[in-house]
Amino acid sequence: MTGKKKLGLPAKMGIGLAAGVVFGLIIDWAGWDTEFIKPLGDLFIRLIRMVVVPLVFASLVAGAASVGNAKKLGSVAGVYICESAPRRDSISSWCRSCPGYGSDKFKRNW
Repeated sequence: MTGKKKLGLPAKMGIGLAAGVVFGLIIDWAGWDTEFIKPLGDLFIRLIRMVVVPLVFASLVAGAASVGNAKKLGSVAGVYICESAPRRDSISSWCRSCPGYGSDKFKRNW
């Protein structure tokens, strides 16, 4: 075991990419139907979503918690809202988050 070198992550990723390309070419060359592999692709996408969404949420919460000063956090949030509001996809999320923010402020004042 002393002379054996382990493969690094980039090498493993390259091998996986090459294996996927070869597998795809074999399936295409053989003319097989690709519907048999669709459930595996759907499972992969669901697993990625299951990992990425909590990771992004945790990053946002940790970033907001590290600001420390509530006024600075409010100004950062205001800048974000002003910059993201003109985009069509962010307008809907902005409209959904404002009532939640407002109700939180309302509950804190009571």
